[in-house]
Amino acid sequence: MRQMKKMLIICCAGILLPFVSKAQFSFIGYAEAGYQIETTKSEQLLLFTKSYNDYETTQGLTTPFPDKIPAAHGTYMKFGLGIGGPACKMILDFGILKMETDPMSARFSDQTGRDISIGIRNSTTDVGIRFGGTDKFPVWGQFDMNIGILNYYIFSRFVFADGSRSLGAEHGLNGIYTDFTLAAGIGLTVGAHIYGPLNVFAHADILPNFNKQHPEYHEFEDLQEFKEVNQYLPNDMASYAAGNNYQSENGITDDFKGKHFSFGIQLQFGK
Repeated sequence: MRQMKKMLIICCAGILLPFVSKAQFSFIGYAEAGYQIETTKSEQLLLFTKSYNDYETTQGLTTPFPDKIPAAHGTYMKFGLGIGGPACKMILDFGILKMETDPMSARFSDQTGRDISIGIRNSTTDVGIRFGGTDKFPVWGQFDMNIGILNYYIFSRFVFADGSRSLGAEHGLNGIYTDFTLAAGIGLTVGAHIYGPLNVFAHADILPNFNKQHPEYHEFEDLQEFKEVNQYLPNDMASYAAGNNYQSENGITDDFKGKHFSFGIQLQFGK
C-alpha cells in the first residue's frame, strides 16, 4: 500500500513537473508614498460635543461644535514585495500613515472656547492579488485584505481670546486622549505604469470598528500624566460639571471607523 502511494506521488510529480518548469514566476519590490484622506466617523465623540453644546449654551456658548467630524488628511509610506506570473501576482506590503483633522471649534461671546481635533496613526500589513501591469497592458488592479494597529488621538485644547491654545492642566477637559485597537479591512487599488520604474495609483479601503462588543476595554486615556486628576471626555457634560469623576460610567469610548482614499507615486523594481 505504501509503495502504491509513493508511486502515485511520483507519477503526479512527473505530470506536473513540465508545467511548473515552464511557469514564468518573477519577483517585484516597490516603495510608494502618497496623500491620504479618511472620512472619520464616531458616534461617541459626537455624544461629547452635543452634550457640551447643550450644557455650555446655558453658560454663554454662542458658536457650538458642528454635528459632523471633518475628514482627516495626511501622508503615508508603504513598502512591498510580490511574486507570480506576468499578469497576476501575490502582494505583501507594510505601510505607515499619519493623518489629522481640522479642528472642530466651539466659542463663547468673549471669543474663548475649545478646539477638538483627531489624529490618526496607523501601521498596516496588506495581502493582495494584483492583475495586469504587463508591457502590453500597463494598467493594473489590486484587491487587498489588510490588518493593522490603529491609534486614534483626540486633542482637546482650551482657546484663549487672543486665539492661542492650551493643552495644560489649568483648564478642565484639556488633554490628549488616545486608544489603540487591531483593525482589519478590505481595499481596492487601480494603478498604471508611466515610465521606467514609475507607477501612479489610487486606492480605497474600509476599516470598520470591532470594539462595540467590549467598549469598556477601549476608553480613551489621557496621555498627560502630570495631571493630578484623571481627565476624560464625558458623554454627559452636566454630570461631569457636577463633579462625578467616574470615567467608566461617563467617559466616551473608541468607536472610530472610516473610509480611506489615497493616491500617489509608486517605484517598482523587478519584472
